[in-house]
Amino acid sequence: AGTCFDLFNEKVQMLKRKDPLGKPSILMAILLCHKKSILISGVFALIKILTLTTGPLFLHTFIEVAQGRESFKYEGYTLTAGFFLAKCLESLAERQWHFRTRLIGLQVRSSLTAAIFHKQLHVLNAAKKTHSPGQIMNYVTVDAHKIGEFPFWFHQIWT
Repeated sequence: AGTCFDLFNEKVQMLKRKDPLGKPSILMAILLCHKKSILISGVFALIKILTLTTGPLFLHTFIEVAQGRESFKYEGYTLTAGFFLAKCLESLAERQWHFRTRLIGLQVRSSLTAAIFHKQLHVLNAAKKTHSPGQIMNYVTVDAHKIGEFPFWFHQIWT
């Protein structure tokens, strides 16, 4: 959590330096921290979608071969092997996509939890009356969890 928080805090400070009068965006800081990982998981999601669409094409061609319209001698075996490899690639891409987005979500959640606790340590006593310890725990457990689910659902939008 410490490493994730340090990276997150560094990006927040960078955003503060860019716009000293405005508030830094948590979403922008998260994207700056994890843009490479989010992009890689997006590539795996794209591979999954592309291999998913090859299934009906293989099946259509295989049905034509079964009806006697072969282009070459071992076309049925070739189509079966291609279909098998496409499904293996689809499965691997989907597993990597889900694994990587869940890992990013865990890192985001841990950095936000650490940021909330760090902020709580430096808050004045007068401000602590505004937010009770129960509310702060709610922020940590519920809100950080919801934001941590963002990377997984981000690619679900376009896939």
